[in-house]
Amino acid sequence: MKKLIAVVGLMALSFYFFSLPEIDTDIFIDQVALQKSAVKKVKTPPPKKVLTRKKVRKVTKDSDKKEIVGEILETTSTSNSLKSIDYIIDDRLREAQEYLSPEQYGRLEKVLKKHFDGTKIVKRITEHLAKNLSLKELKDLQERTEDPFLTKVWSLEEYANSPEGVQAFEEFQANPTEERLALIKEFDLVAGGTDSVVELNSAIVRGILEGSNSSMPKDQRMNLDQITELTATLAEQIRDGLDDKVVNNLLFTYQDLSDDELSELVERGQDNLFSKANLLIQDKLKKILLEGGREIGRTNVHLN
Repeated sequence: MKKLIAVVGLMALSFYFFSLPEIDTDIFIDQVALQKSAVKKVKTPPPKKVLTRKKVRKVTKDSDKKEIVGEILETTSTSNSLKSIDYIIDDRLREAQEYLSPEQYGRLEKVLKKHFDGTKIVKRITEHLAKNLSLKELKDLQERTEDPFLTKVWSLEEYANSPEGVQAFEEFQANPTEERLALIKEFDLVAGGTDSVVELNSAIVRGILEGSNSSMPKDQRMNLDQITELTATLAEQIRDGLDDKVVNNLLFTYQDLSDDELSELVERGQDNLFSKANLLIQDKLKKILLEGGREIGRTNVHLN
């Protein structure tokens, strides 16, 4: 089974790779216009004797789908994995507070808290899956998540993405057999772990480039082809810098699985429905990170 949220399971690793360029522009804050509806006053009609009954909420197909998605995300520990971004952002902000001025820190905090809020990301992912998967697909997906083996796998992933798991990973010493290492690398290939880390970071990088580029004088701006080329170059640097970090992360996450269980995990990685859901999540995440990167790029804050 290709784990539903392979890309998010490695999010903590991913976010330690992005850095911010120095640029001169003020933070861009979206302004939202609020509209109030007028309430028409009418004469109150004389009371009638009526039978009262409890108002039942009408369950629409859309609300039904969102409810199922929410249950799937909880069962698979995907919600917790997505929300782990909060710990990462808090960690980055603690570091930044040591060398940024109060004014710079305040602007950076606004940007990061606005665009990289775990709860909001879960909501956007939920809406995206509900929109792009049929009710039948979601029910089939929900049924598959009740598998005891997958429940065990997701509990391991949930721990790996917790603050305690992140701390334990820093102290983890991997010493796998050749067979186990081969299985982990095969799973990385099937689940797209390394590729996901690169793609997520590339989305942030491109967003930062686009945001900073928009604030430059017109005669100094890059065109889209130049931004694309630079993003590709930086993506390769990110990939080269990963070394075996993703593999070590997977070794840590699945250390309690036997080799036979790892083989089963690789085999289940061919599941088309899980793959479809995983790609939808990754595509939405890349869009979210791209948007956040653009706003980061409009600041003049630099992270060491």
